[in-house]
Amino acid sequence: MGDIPAVRINKAPPFTNVGIDYCWPFHIQKKRFAIGGVLKCTSPCFMCLAIRAVYLELTSDLSTEAFIASLKRFITRRGKLRRCQQ
Repeated sequence: MGDIPAVRINKAPPFTNVGIDYCWPFHIQKKRFAIGGVLKCTSPCFMCLAIRAVYLELTSDLSTEAFIASLKRFITRRGKLRRCQQ
């Protein structure tokens, strides 16, 4: 068994060191003005490497633009990242 990385041992504020993965697909029921339908959504999963907290952000597809928009929303809510792993 290998050594545990330092980012998982050292104290740091939540979501300073983050791992990113995708969780998908989610099927969301759309109801508006009695018109139903199902939307297929994806979600980048931002995982804190220190305390193992998870932050999910829904996106409409797997495009680069959708991921960058969700990353910008994550950074504005949680602060600047020090380290990011995929």
